[in-house]
Formats: sequence, C-alpha cells, structure tokens
Amino acid sequence: MTNIENLTNYEKFLRAFNTLHETLGKKLNQPNLQFGALLKVAEKNRDKVVMNYLSELDFYREFRNFLVHQATIEKPPVAEPNDFIIDEINDIIASIENPKKVYELFINEVIHFNMEDSLSTVLRVVNEKEYSQFPVFNNNELIGLVSENGITRFLAESVNDDIISIVETKVKDVIDQDEAKGSISIVNSNTLIHDVEEIFNKKLHEGNSFFAILVSNRGHKIEKPEDIVGIITPWDLPIILDNM
Repeated sequence: MTNIENLTNYEKFLRAFNTLHETLGKKLNQPNLQFGALLKVAEKNRDKVVMNYLSELDFYREFRNFLVHQATIEKPPVAEPNDFIIDEINDIIASIENPKKVYELFINEVIHFNMEDSLSTVLRVVNEKEYSQFPVFNNNELIGLVSENGITRFLAESVNDDIISIVETKVKDVIDQDEAKGSISIVNSNTLIHDVEEIFNKKLHEGNSFFAILVSNRGHKIEKPEDIVGIITPWDLPIILDNM
C-alpha cells in the first residue's frame, strides 16, 4: 500500500481529484459520467451543494486535464499542485459527502413571549441575554416576531405622544408595529445549511433584514412554543457562510 507521505503533490492531487470524481458520481447518481458531464448534471438538477463549489470544481477539472496532457507528451511539468489546493479538494469532498445541517449549528435556547406579557419583561431579557428577536404566541398559536428594533421604534414613537408605562405596555401593543412581525420562515433540524443560505439571500434581496428562521422539531410547522428548538437571525450569516 502506497504511503501518501511518499507521494509527490502531483500524485496527491490526482488521487484527490479521482476521489472527488467518485464522490460527485455518487452524489448525482451518475457514477459512470465524466467529470465535466457531472457538473452539467449538477447545474441541470440545481444541486445546491455541488453548485456552491461549481467554479472551483471546473478549475480542478481544467487543471487536472492540463497536468495529465503534459504528462502524456512527456514534457516536464510546468505546474506543481500546492498543499492548499489539495487540502481544498479534500475539504470540498467532505462537504459534498456530509453537508452541514441546521441541527449541527443552530439547536439552541429560544425564548418566546405571549401577547399578554409585559414589555418590561421583554426588555429585561434583551438586557440579560442580548437576544434581538423573539417568537410571540397567543396561547399556542404563533403570532409572529417581536424584535429589539421594533421595540425601539415603538418606544420612540410613543414618547412623542406621552410618557408610557413600560410595565403596563404589553407585547400585543408592540408587535403590530414591528416590521419583523411576519418575517418568519420555518425549517426542520435536518435542513441543509445551503437551503438556509438560500432563504437568507431571498430575504435580503427583498430588502428584508429583519427576519428570523425558526427551527422546528415538527417538520415545517409550529403548533406550540416547545416545537421551536432553534432560531437563526441575520446575525448568524457569518456562521452559515463559514459552514458551506
């Protein structure tokens, strides 16, 4: 058995590329297709995981063909793959084989409020936990979101009218003025991070930066507060991008 440490980078690159080729074939259920044809299948199928690396994969294909062509005409190699590109291929193989899912990153505590809860209670949690968005329920019915930004806007507008009582003000008084109220998407814990990124892109393209993605343990529905096992907000975008 060949010790990989004794291989040249050229040999390591070809080995990694061949593994990548096999991985793509399995992923797309087309094990006998050439590499370039597999990329076309991925585009046709709109495979989010593979499409995320399309430019890199096409570069590896061209680089591999160039190196192999040089070897067949018995000319000295004009390029030697470096460690970075080999490591990058291996990372992409791992990402294609086991793409990250929501439960690996975003199962966390989610604090919710009821319509009759006092605004003072919400503000105390904002101060203690530094959370910015909270699901709001009317008994077990999900009504929407109340956000730190919405609360700030409500307070600013209320001050112009009169001095308000934070204790007497209820969540129901605030939520209807919160632009984040209806900006909820629901995913299950097995949703791919690539799908979450697509939701982010759609929301941001619409000019909506006040939204939350709720993670449910009941598929794509929420029937009671306990169904929510995680929450993803625009603040989490760097985590999503780092794990794609």
